[in-house]
Amino acid sequence: LARKYGVPDKKAESQHQKRKPEKGGLINLNLDISLDSVDSTRAVYGFSREQEERLAEAFMARIKTELGQLEPAESAIRKQLSQYPETVPISDSDLFGVSLLQHRAGHLAYAGREPVVAFDRFSRSAQLSIRMKNPVSAALNLVNMAQTLMAIPEDSPEWMRGASRLTLLDKETTGLLDRFSAVLDPLVIPSYHNALGVYHLALLPKKDVPSSLTAAVGREKAMERAAIHFSRGIKQMEIGPASRSRNALALLSALYLNMAEMTVYW
Repeated sequence: LARKYGVPDKKAESQHQKRKPEKGGLINLNLDISLDSVDSTRAVYGFSREQEERLAEAFMARIKTELGQLEPAESAIRKQLSQYPETVPISDSDLFGVSLLQHRAGHLAYAGREPVVAFDRFSRSAQLSIRMKNPVSAALNLVNMAQTLMAIPEDSPEWMRGASRLTLLDKETTGLLDRFSAVLDPLVIPSYHNALGVYHLALLPKKDVPSSLTAAVGREKAMERAAIHFSRGIKQMEIGPASRSRNALALLSALYLNMAEMTVYW
């Protein structure tokens, strides 16, 4: 449809409406505000034809994935991503679409049992989400990264590289979540910290398993990261708006139980 009929020029429509005389009000609030292109949304002036086609193809790939048609979905995603090589900077106007494509590609690679490829895709999507200042998308990608990392052998260089990248992006995502905490759903931040803490615990060997000094140090650092995540999740629940919902109580209980479970590793 986009190729056949094109897309409406909302910017032109907006400018046309500005020239119309306003009636019935003493004050006219013009919401055509100027933000930097990362913070703003393309929804103000609409998407270009290419962007709408890319979004449509991304959602069609998702439908094919849900139907189990992995090969055509992967082929469509690969074709779109070929237009955005990693060596070429992504423009601000394309951040959302490319981040979505990378996220979809990550799920396809994971379904195809390619955890290393999936991890790289989720990582790329997380980086673009952070650049967009989209904390929810960044958090979702970090959780996917952590889950995918568990499928990569711990003694491989890919695991070591992935663990370092996860730690770095985790810090940036945590900062982004804290920055926008006032406008997020109260359970988003504690849910993120609970999930990341659980994955750090899952990657730990039992204390009775022999290990080298380097492995022991890495184990202690992972335990520290898990404890920090659980503590931040609990703190967020305590300082956030009071909630008696079942989901909120279940999440708070999970955070305390996971913190208690850490005693098994000490």
